[in-house]
Amino acid sequence: MAPGDDARGITGAQMAAREEATLRYPGSDLVFEDAYDEGQGHGFDNLDRSALISRWWRTDAEPRAVFDWFRHELTSRGWKEQGDSCSELAFFHRDRASFAVVIRRHEWWAWWPPGTPDGPGTFYEVDYSDRSFESQDTGDR
Repeated sequence: MAPGDDARGITGAQMAAREEATLRYPGSDLVFEDAYDEGQGHGFDNLDRSALISRWWRTDAEPRAVFDWFRHELTSRGWKEQGDSCSELAFFHRDRASFAVVIRRHEWWAWWPPGTPDGPGTFYEVDYSDRSFESQDTGDR
């Protein structure tokens, strides 16, 4: 649990205020933001009960430059990159927290946040999550 987190669980607002949540590739424009409190549930079938701040960004930079920048910023702060990172997805973890950077492509079948501009550029999603408890089950704390 980070300083300022509540013993009842971490809120999305608390996640948004953390230093890592403010990371963005220089010159990126915020496109969309969403947050979830710990225990609320999100992701596939709402099974992930961690607190989450999710932000979508747009930049003129190439995807590789975005990944390299995040890799440097996060590893210099003590985050470890997971071995299953690939060309359009990078995972990092520290303690119970996780950080994902995902390059998003305009595909006809993919969900896009409301108000996302069309046109050139690299769109990327940053998902930062954490939990104050060992298990994903929040039934009885």
